[in-house]
Amino acid sequence: MKLLTAKATGTEFYQVQATLNSNNTVDTLTEVLKEIAQPMWSFKLMQKGEHYSKTHFDIILKSCELTNFIKRVRFFRELTSTFFRPEKGNITLKCPMPKGTYVMKNLFIPPESSFMRFFFVPNTILTLRGGISEMKSNRKMEKLSTYEFNGTILRTC
Repeated sequence: MKLLTAKATGTEFYQVQATLNSNNTVDTLTEVLKEIAQPMWSFKLMQKGEHYSKTHFDIILKSCELTNFIKRVRFFRELTSTFFRPEKGNITLKCPMPKGTYVMKNLFIPPESSFMRFFFVPNTILTLRGGISEMKSNRKMEKLSTYEFNGTILRTC
């Protein structure tokens, strides 16, 4: 996958930076400045081209449910096995999310992954958009951050 852009936004209590590296990887630095009682993660994967447009998924999950979802869905299990290794960083999926500094280094999607084979459509751009919100006691969501990654899958035969 050739990454084209990586961007992230934060808020007063949840600050995040995403950096696209020259070796086609992404680094993130996140400062959580107050405990987040019920963190919610959103993921939307879209693919667009001149004659092709599809939303593959659009989901919102509680952080404490995300672990079970990852275990059940092969696609996410494969991706997260790359991202959540100790040598990649210290991101947490705990509920509540503790205050702290979280770093992720050299994130990438391996070219041999089933993700690459499943989503390969020539001349299209994949966009992963999402963010982290906090579910308040009144069931309203407060957006803490957003992110967007854009890339294209290159054929390597």
